[in-house]
Amino acid sequence: MTKKLDGMVAIVTGFGQGVGKGIALVLAHEGAKVLTNNSKPKSEKGEDLSILIEE
Repeated sequence: MTKKLDGMVAIVTGFGQGVGKGIALVLAHEGAKVLTNNSKPKSEKGEDLSILIEE
């Protein structure tokens, strides 16, 4: 099944929490390759956010 954003690349800054995190996860779910930039590699809950996006 083709997703809406297959083949697209998205850049999301400040994805450690809140809106940025939500946007990065939705973009990845829709098939985009997501490039992120954040000063903290883990969320407030200690989640490794790059693993969340890969899943």
